[in-house]
Amino acid sequence: MNGTTRALLQKLVTARGPCGQEEEVLAVCVDWFVSHGLEAWHDEAGNLISRIAPASGSAQSNDDSDSIKVFIHADEISFIIKRILPDGTIKLATLGSFGPAFLGQLPVEILGDAGIVPGVLSLGSWHTGEETADVWHAKHGNYDINQYEIITGMDGEALVERGVLPGARVVIAGQHRTLWDMGRLVAGFALDNRAPITATLGAVEMLLEGPAPRSPVYIVCTREEELGSGTAGFAAETLPGSLSLAVDVSPVSPDEYGNEVDPYPTVGLRDDYAVYNKDVADRLVAHALALEMLPGIGIFENYSSDASAAKRLGRTAKAALVGIPMENTHGYEIIHTDAIENTALLLASFLRSPSGPADTLQE
Repeated sequence: MNGTTRALLQKLVTARGPCGQEEEVLAVCVDWFVSHGLEAWHDEAGNLISRIAPASGSAQSNDDSDSIKVFIHADEISFIIKRILPDGTIKLATLGSFGPAFLGQLPVEILGDAGIVPGVLSLGSWHTGEETADVWHAKHGNYDINQYEIITGMDGEALVERGVLPGARVVIAGQHRTLWDMGRLVAGFALDNRAPITATLGAVEMLLEGPAPRSPVYIVCTREEELGSGTAGFAAETLPGSLSLAVDVSPVSPDEYGNEVDPYPTVGLRDDYAVYNKDVADRLVAHALALEMLPGIGIFENYSSDASAAKRLGRTAKAALVGIPMENTHGYEIIHTDAIENTALLLASFLRSPSGPADTLQE
């Protein structure tokens, strides 16, 4: 991973993006688009959109009907405050699917109406017995979100004065958002979906440098994807073009999927929401092979993407998925250091010539 890519990834990881409150992440994307001479706007659902114009003189240069919509979700696994007890105990609900064991006990930030309130995600003290029921069950592997609470050192009245109310979002604290380098691997919280955003912006930069795509490309930064469908369906229906392509993460499981954390992107074939269109997947694989990459093939359980959600809802004619292989999804996530740049290469190659790599190679 080169220095520019890593700096952008770190900036995106640092930005807070709980479901429904993704403004910090979207602001980073707006700045990037504007700095690269692109217009960016929000639709009525809150999606951030930018359009990459096709090559001048191409058959589709003035025809949006052949546009491709690329979806990158801006939200992250997070919490929402469910209730606050008078003594200041904060009870939570999840925003996104994960098990509490994937996070443990660590600092968090509450996005209160009057600013950030620091807290600690707590399961309780280890040195207790059966009378401390929540801790006892947790020690024996029975984790549940209801066992968690947040300790802030304030009572309920003080929290309300700080603007901490039911519905406030809670995210992993900033001190835990520094990327962790491990040779050929890099780890961190919220790499889903910050790594795919970084890869997609890398592909856009390649398209701007040329060759340009033959058809218009819409980059759509969506919201609330971790809740299962989010705002992608609205953009898929209201923007032109029949193909919705999600750039996301792909889970790693050597036993179930036969994959590993490697430098090459995965092409999706099926998940819990939809079957990805085989003709598009085949062309993505062909582009990868032309680039001397060996792509993974994704047939996933307990998984969905913006594109498969849009197809399930009947908002798009075709769906495709390009994923960055990731270990520890929805926890402290790990990717290969070369995966972002290779995903960018594949995406740029496909967007330049969606019909197949042979056309690209002839140019």
